[in-house]
Amino acid sequence: MFCKNCGKEIEDNSKFCRYCGADVTFGGDDASAQEEKSKEEIKPEEPVKEAEPETPKEPAAAVEPPKEPAAAVEPPKEPAAAVESPKEPAQAPEAPTDPPPPGAGQPPNGGYYRPPVRQKKSNKKLIIIIVAVVVALLLAAVAFLLIKVFDVFGGSDEGMNMGNFYNGNGIIMNGDNLYYANYYDGEISRTDTEFSNETTVEDNLNFPYQLQMNGDDLYFTAEDTSEENFNRNLYMVNTKTGDKKTLIKNVQNYFIEGESIYYMNDENDDMINDVFSANLDGLSSNRLIQGVNNLLGMHEGYLYYSTYDEIEMEYTLCRMEMAEKEKEEILTCEGLQGILGISGSELYYAREEGDEDPKYLIFTKYDMESGGSKVITDDKAIKGYGFTSTFTGEKIYYLTIDEYKYNENSQIFDYSNSIYSMDISTGEPTLVENGLDSWRTLYELGGKVAWCSYDYGEDMVQYMDYGWLQ
Repeated sequence: MFCKNCGKEIEDNSKFCRYCGADVTFGGDDASAQEEKSKEEIKPEEPVKEAEPETPKEPAAAVEPPKEPAAAVEPPKEPAAAVESPKEPAQAPEAPTDPPPPGAGQPPNGGYYRPPVRQKKSNKKLIIIIVAVVVALLLAAVAFLLIKVFDVFGGSDEGMNMGNFYNGNGIIMNGDNLYYANYYDGEISRTDTEFSNETTVEDNLNFPYQLQMNGDDLYFTAEDTSEENFNRNLYMVNTKTGDKKTLIKNVQNYFIEGESIYYMNDENDDMINDVFSANLDGLSSNRLIQGVNNLLGMHEGYLYYSTYDEIEMEYTLCRMEMAEKEKEEILTCEGLQGILGISGSELYYAREEGDEDPKYLIFTKYDMESGGSKVITDDKAIKGYGFTSTFTGEKIYYLTIDEYKYNENSQIFDYSNSIYSMDISTGEPTLVENGLDSWRTLYELGGKVAWCSYDYGEDMVQYMDYGWLQ
C-alpha cells in the first residue's frame, strides 16, 4: 500500500508511514485532519521559537518588582548621609558624637551604613570618685584618731596644748595605755587609764622624763652618768621588742613631728642653745636656729621658740614657718615662762611678775593676726616658783601656792597648793582642788586632766603619785 500523505510505498497493515509518520489507519478527511494535526505536533523547530526574546520579556517583567526594593535602598541614603551628622552633634556639648568605628562607611548587611549607636557612658569614673572620697574620709578619720592618741602636746579638738610639753611630758597617753616616768625610781611604766595593771617598760635609768610616743617606739630623755656634766641624752625603746637605742646626746628639749625630731642642745658648750632637726633614728642632723633660750613647741607648721636679751632682760617669743624656714618675732615681754596653748590665731602664754620670790604669774591672750593683747588673770592672782598648767582648748588648768611653811632659818620647806580652772572666754577661775600638801604637775590627756605629784615618804624618800582630777 501507499502512504496517502507522502505517496511512498509502505507495508500493508501499517498504521503509520515509516517515511513521514502519517497515520494511515484512517481514510478520507479524517486522514487529512489527522495528517494536519500530525504536522503541527511533529514540527521540531517551533519549540525553539519559544526561546525568542519575546518569551523572556514576560519573566523579565516579573523581575521588575525587585527593582522597587532596589529603589527602597535609596532611603538608607539618608542614614548614609548621616555619617556626616556626627559633626552636628559635636556642636552640642550635651551630646558629643562618638567617632565612627573602624570600617564605618562600608555598607553592612542592610546595604547601607547605620550610624553607630552611642554607648551608655560607663560608671567607672563615678565609682572611682566615690571610692576616692570614701578613702579620703577614712584617712581623715585615722589622722584625727592619731592626733588624739599620739599628740605629744596632749592637744584637744579646739586648741593645741603646750603645757604638757613645758611640764616635761611626765605622762603621755597612747591608745588605752598611759606611760609615765617615775623620776626618782628611774623607771618608765605602762598602765591602763585607771592607773592599774602597772608594767615596767624600762628601768635602771637616771631621772627619766620627757616621754613621747611614735607608733610602738617610746622616746625619752635621761641623764648620762658616764659624762662628767651629766648631760641628758635622747633614747628610744621599742615597746614590743624591748630594743633600746641611744639617739642624740646632750638634748635639753625635744619633740617629734611627722618623720622628724626637733631638739635643742648646746652643741659647742658655749651656753648658747641651738635648734636642730634629725630623722627618727637621730641621724641627718640639721641646724635650724641659733641662739635660742627655749624650745616651746610646734603647731600647724610653725616651730615656736624664745630668745633672751641679757642687756634688756627681755624675752622674745618667735616662730619659724617650717616649709620656707622663715622666722618672725611675735611679741617681747619680761619674765616669759612658756606658751599655755594655741586656739586659732589666739596664743595664751604665762609670764612672771614681782621683785621677790615667790613671783606672780600672769596669763595673757595674744592675737597673732591683729597683734592685740589682753591679760586674762587678776593681778597677782597666781603665785609659785615657775608654774604648772595645761590647756584643754576651752580652759586653762593651773596650780597655785596658797601658803608657804618656813623653817627656823626662814627657809621654805613646805607649802599648801590649790588647783584652779580658768575659762579663757571669761577669765573666771574656778577652784578644783585645794589643801594639797604636794606639788602636782598637770597634763591634759584625751580631754581629761591628769596629775603627777612629788612628795617625801618615810625617811625623806621622794616618791611620785598619779591620778585624775575629779
